[in-house]
Amino acid sequence: MSFFLAPQLIGRRGSGSFEATGGIIQEYTLNGIDFRSHTFLETGDFTVVGSSGIVDVLVVSGGGSGTQAGLQEGGTHAGAGGAGGMVRETGLIITSGVHQVIVGAGGANNFSEGESSDIENLAHTNSIGGGKGGNFGANQGPPLNGGSGGGGQCFDQGSTPGGAGVPGQGNNGGPGSDRNSFSNGTSGGGGGAGAAGQNFNGGIGLENNFRDGADIFYAGGGAGTTGATSLSGRATGTLGGGGGSGPNGIQGVVNTGGGGAAMANFGGGSNGSGGSGIVVVRYDINQVPPE
Repeated sequence: MSFFLAPQLIGRRGSGSFEATGGIIQEYTLNGIDFRSHTFLETGDFTVVGSSGIVDVLVVSGGGSGTQAGLQEGGTHAGAGGAGGMVRETGLIITSGVHQVIVGAGGANNFSEGESSDIENLAHTNSIGGGKGGNFGANQGPPLNGGSGGGGQCFDQGSTPGGAGVPGQGNNGGPGSDRNSFSNGTSGGGGGAGAAGQNFNGGIGLENNFRDGADIFYAGGGAGTTGATSLSGRATGTLGGGGGSGPNGIQGVVNTGGGGAAMANFGGGSNGSGGSGIVVVRYDINQVPPE
């Protein structure tokens, strides 16, 4: 997504009077504009020194956790975690002073949703944590809604829809199928910023270039599982940091908001935790402060 100036600043670029501190600072040139970015991999402060300025922001929340697989007889499957919500805004006016930047943690290995990321006192920057996957039994916890929804579980009582995603931040988790004892079954992949979960595949994330000018994928959904026995089929992770399923579900990639994967078979394994979020603030170094 390209940077643009607020309407009152079109055609007015100056000597670089906007100053800020905080995060990991990088500078790069893209489409003839000199940018400075501040990347937050954990919670910290973004401090505007002096006058207000115009910024672009990327805010990604923590991904939801996948859940553990079902009965040893096979065919029951747990759902994968949804990606953390991904918010991209351009041309926001940020005021002088200290703004706390909150970077949400991913859902841990206890079937939990991801934590939200946000920039304090800056409108339109709150994103929602990813939903956890559904656990395999009817009474063991449905998939949760989130920035992107968790994948539905598979068991004997009909198909299970995935959790809902937040419009503009993510997509729904994939549904889990019905099954009979020892028959084939499939759990849903977690939703991603770019697409809903499909069968046991997680939804793809979306690219963004605010950090260093290069496109990087964020907020991919975790992978679910499929199969008729305890040696269940596995899905690879998605673009955007979603974890791939295996004997132990793989966690979402750190600082991408990727969803955690479901565990692929019965017998002492673990589910994948969600990846932590990230916040990036960037701006035109040569902008004129807003009036």
